[in-house]
Amino acid sequence: MPVVTLDRAVLMAVWSVSIFIGSVLKDRRLVFFIGTVYRDYQARVPGYPGMPFGPLARIRSAGRILIRTTSVAFRVRFPPPRIADGAPMPWSLPPSREPELMDDPGIAAADHLHALSALGRINTISRTAARLAEGVVSLLPADTARARGGPLVVADIACGGGDVTIDLARRLRRVLGGAVQVIGFDLSPRAMARAREAAARRGSDVSFEVRDVLADGCPPCDVAVNSLFVHHLADAEADALLRSLAEATRRGIVISDLVRSRLGLGLAVVGTTLLSSSRVARVDGPLSVRAARTLGEYRSLCDRAGLRTATIRRVWPERVVIRWQRPDGEAPA
Repeated sequence: MPVVTLDRAVLMAVWSVSIFIGSVLKDRRLVFFIGTVYRDYQARVPGYPGMPFGPLARIRSAGRILIRTTSVAFRVRFPPPRIADGAPMPWSLPPSREPELMDDPGIAAADHLHALSALGRINTISRTAARLAEGVVSLLPADTARARGGPLVVADIACGGGDVTIDLARRLRRVLGGAVQVIGFDLSPRAMARAREAAARRGSDVSFEVRDVLADGCPPCDVAVNSLFVHHLADAEADALLRSLAEATRRGIVISDLVRSRLGLGLAVVGTTLLSSSRVARVDGPLSVRAARTLGEYRSLCDRAGLRTATIRRVWPERVVIRWQRPDGEAPA
């Protein structure tokens, strides 16, 4: 009978785990570089033997999730950042914007809701609501609760499944008292229905409304916030969004989004793999990082939108917090 020593047992275990991790990472690379063709292939072949679920299992609903219902599937490549002599900057991550699976209106309901839950978990660990709450409080005078005749109105734009919105409301009420009204807006009726159910389940009085902010603008409010939305937008759309928020808010804007970097890309791959079994989240996470902006690009975006006094701060894990305060005495448009 063969004898397995401790060092060999450890080597075999580590080697076996690395094979599975390598297979997952290989699939993610091929999905990114090949796209729909490889997703179609994944839907036609069996997964790893003995794996009924997980990233290496067979894709059961690929016909609805992974193969886009529209004919638009493209990748926009931009020149990589360059230094003064024209050479590419070392370790830079070139931007790339490809349609994400969760943005597909034909996505199956179960897969959409699964991805929203995964995103809520990732945002909790990333302390997204805490960063937004800190930014909102910093825009207000110390005597806000006494100075205002009505509640502080906070609009969460493109709030998705509502997890961040509900947590934000809880944090603001803990700091400011009960005079806070938080409203979430999103284009997706399914996401808004999920958000209302989550609010009722947690005993929150946050309200949610279906609204296309890009088409209809931001509604009047004291502070507008959003998280993980700006990276979905091309520069012209992002510029228009920021102008709309600035025109509608009486106090200011707080935005949380991704930073485009190789570290951020690695964190997205590891985070979506460990924190979620949602294939949509695992595909969209790295795509979002590649579509995001660097701190310098966020600075340029704010300047073009007229928010030249905005502060831009990098926070863990490879996120950015943008805070803009309306100058004293200046009224909303």
